[in-house]
Amino acid sequence: MTPTDDQVAQLLATIQESLDATGVYVSPAMHRLVDEADVARIEAAVARSPEPLYVVVHPFDYDDAFNGNPGDLLSRLHDASGDPGLYVANAQIYRGQESFRIDARAWGDSAGGRSDTYTLSTVAESAGPDDLGAQLVTAAEAVADGTVDEQYRTLVEAEEERDSPAPSGSGSGASDDGGGVAPVLTVVGVLVLVVVLYVAIKRAAQRPRSSRPREFALPASVLDRVREAHDQQLTRRAHREVLALGERIDAAELDADRAPGSWQAALDHYDAARRVLGEEGTETDVLDVVGALVLAERGDEALSAALAGRPFTPTTPCFLDPLHGAATTAGAIELVGDRVEVPLCKACREDLRKNRRPDILDVVRGGKPVHYFETDDEPWASTGYGALAPDLVERLHRRRQV
Repeated sequence: MTPTDDQVAQLLATIQESLDATGVYVSPAMHRLVDEADVARIEAAVARSPEPLYVVVHPFDYDDAFNGNPGDLLSRLHDASGDPGLYVANAQIYRGQESFRIDARAWGDSAGGRSDTYTLSTVAESAGPDDLGAQLVTAAEAVADGTVDEQYRTLVEAEEERDSPAPSGSGSGASDDGGGVAPVLTVVGVLVLVVVLYVAIKRAAQRPRSSRPREFALPASVLDRVREAHDQQLTRRAHREVLALGERIDAAELDADRAPGSWQAALDHYDAARRVLGEEGTETDVLDVVGALVLAERGDEALSAALAGRPFTPTTPCFLDPLHGAATTAGAIELVGDRVEVPLCKACREDLRKNRRPDILDVVRGGKPVHYFETDDEPWASTGYGALAPDLVERLHRRRQV
């Protein structure tokens, strides 16, 4: 049903109010695709972007007020506010859709032209066709870091190298059955293969056993490379987010008397995240890397609370994997022989309800994958990364004293 003019005006006012406050608007109906962790990263990127950046996530449909066209909504927002900048939104969402893309519009000299918005869309979609949150995070961070053109060139060069056969006689390729030369397997190609294998393995593990096709065994060396690539990706992300928190703290103009507890919490979480993660280039256990991500996110929440002059209350993460974002519900799982009610994100709760294996944070111990909460790694295992016991900083102090 097409909304009335008053409803459209109210919607536009709601979106604009959010854009004025944080530069980001996510419709409640889209939280399943863009969660709180994604929103936090997008907001952080918007805050440090050298050019005005606005991100809108809306459930576009062909019979809505914008005819399913994100450009129409973005144009209306710009026309009403008159604010120049780069406006980014998701494209239309079709029922049952499993792949997504973004759209962008630019107004003003600093925001670039049409080719720039196409380049940005291409870079964003390289984050994964089935992950809208990752696409929007990639787009926002690329704009904030000024790396859109660089990332686009890397993608184009990788594609050209993948599609171009090695020169005859170069010794860099192997002949195929037809006497030609096989394409060179680039580093980018290896990483893409590793990521694809990782996603495939995770999805296969989540399917009910009765519905799984006949399995095949991947070589141990391939599995090791999948895990290593995933862990390295998390480590790079953790260093970026801890660094961003430190920069935000340094740039904050704060009257500490307004919310001293929140300000101290931001400092404590930043310090804890740095200690857990260690120096860049040092080897850190993946569970500590995840812990650093959780601590950095909480530090960012505490800083936002301090800047707003309000008390800090940490977000409760999903117990099964804190990288899923905030817990929005609860569910019962088997834990140390008992059935225990734990905080869960919506996706994990739905998986349990439908008797599917949810996506759980696992780690390799003794050559075998185990759930993180079944290890002796503290304080992560006993607290569920703060899902069961909120004061992670205090628990880390105890760990250092042992």
